[in-house]
Amino acid sequence: MYTVRALQCLVAAVDHGSVTAAADALGITQPALSHQLAALDREAGVTLVDRSRRGVRPTPAGRGVLEHARACVDAERRFAAAVTRAVTLDAGELRLACAQSLTAGLLPPVLRRWRRERRDVRLSITEHDSADKIAASVADGEADVGVAPRPSRWAGRLDAVGTEEMVVVAAADDPLARRAAVRTTDLVTRPLVHYADGSALARWVDAMFTADGVDVTAAVRTSQTTAAAMLAETGVGPAVVPASAVPPRFAGMVRPMSPRRGRDIVALRVGDDDILGAAFVADLVAVGGPSSDTGPKGHPWMTSKTCFWTPLAYTSCSTSCSRSISLSAVLNRRLPAPSRTGNTSRW
Repeated sequence: MYTVRALQCLVAAVDHGSVTAAADALGITQPALSHQLAALDREAGVTLVDRSRRGVRPTPAGRGVLEHARACVDAERRFAAAVTRAVTLDAGELRLACAQSLTAGLLPPVLRRWRRERRDVRLSITEHDSADKIAASVADGEADVGVAPRPSRWAGRLDAVGTEEMVVVAAADDPLARRAAVRTTDLVTRPLVHYADGSALARWVDAMFTADGVDVTAAVRTSQTTAAAMLAETGVGPAVVPASAVPPRFAGMVRPMSPRRGRDIVALRVGDDDILGAAFVADLVAVGGPSSDTGPKGHPWMTSKTCFWTPLAYTSCSTSCSRSISLSAVLNRRLPAPSRTGNTSRW
């Protein structure tokens, strides 16, 4: 079998015209280079270079294969450079599988950072309507990282990204606006802006109402959480949406649920070998930052240990903390001043 090292010796010997000079260029001894050339001749079954007092010159057979040997050497050099860049997170490809309801609300801060700092890393996103489909995509090798609510089964690496708070949105003049928080029983007679049948979020919402013994109907169904919020804003009906789905300058009503409701968001990987995937998940977990104890007008939306995301900023903790996409992140589009242990970077 021809080795890259032997081909390197062939190319170097011809380029330098001397075994001694070629050995010096490759950082090996002259006998070692001569051994590689002899082994290459034996493998080829023909002499490839002529060594004489006038130097090293390719034979007719050597001239015929030299172009291909040089291409192999160049390819090995490019491969080594690509490996180095991948190890330093400067190149490669990362395939993401994400829940439809999370793509626009959760990924943008990390994607912007990677596009700015790792421009040569190719990123692709495939959206699914089920956490179990995302888990299957990662397990089958179709995606490197899955971002989703917690699937029903998963045997690989699972990192907790945070808890996303679910809120109720409706038109500004909706009767629910008179309440500080909304219970599931408050929606028993209200047709909802609901989610597409079979989607993960539709099942989550249905399970929440079923657990509370509440029957609800759908006024309309959509596959997009942002569309649900906008339809609710126009008065089609109330909607239970992730807090991240409430768009900036939302003119409708936004209320927390009572008791507070949320769903765990996790990152799925097969194992720990993929350094690009590990780096992306670490950045995803870091999205968020410590908040004050009170939200707008003194309402205790959040606790001091809660971290949150907004589409306008990326806030990270210098100490380990969990992350929660919460109502105060929606209503307070500007972040509080960072603490001494935190820092805020705008993307």
